[in-house]
Amino acid sequence: MGLRPALGGEVVLGIGIDTADTSDVAASLARFGRRYVDRVLAPSEAVALVGSPEPARLIAWHWAAKEAVTKTLAPVPDDSWPWPAIEVDRADGSVRLHGRPAELAAALGVERVTVATAGEALPAETCHTVTVLAVATRSTRSRDSSSRRHDPHDLHQTHAPHHPTLHTIQKGTPA
Repeated sequence: MGLRPALGGEVVLGIGIDTADTSDVAASLARFGRRYVDRVLAPSEAVALVGSPEPARLIAWHWAAKEAVTKTLAPVPDDSWPWPAIEVDRADGSVRLHGRPAELAAALGVERVTVATAGEALPAETCHTVTVLAVATRSTRSRDSSSRRHDPHDLHQTHAPHHPTLHTIQKGTPA
């Protein structure tokens, strides 16, 4: 699975990356069981756990993907949502947003968010982390591509904000 590049018609509004430790997830899964799964995964994501030989690695991947997606949206510190509101399809890297993440994405002009795994070259038994990259884009035909600064409280602006604590990168011109 890879990210579809934003070429010839898309503007990259945000990039986020996150790493999750599979041993931390395994410890939480052992301690909290189904409550932990329900807190992190959407029902459609939890289905993949059935029969999975590495449920902690799968949950860690989803955790990292959801964190990376959150970084593309760069919410203000008090703007939070439940993790299941970000639904990621591991098979094709597509992302569906619900509730507050969907509202924020719409306000920023984000039309598509995709994720991809970074560095899957090491076998799972030797690598205890999972790193996921997310990219938020919009079509250059759908909105003006001027580079106004974003006020996170102004839902009428269309560009991703600069939020240094989230380590996001934004571009306001076509890639």
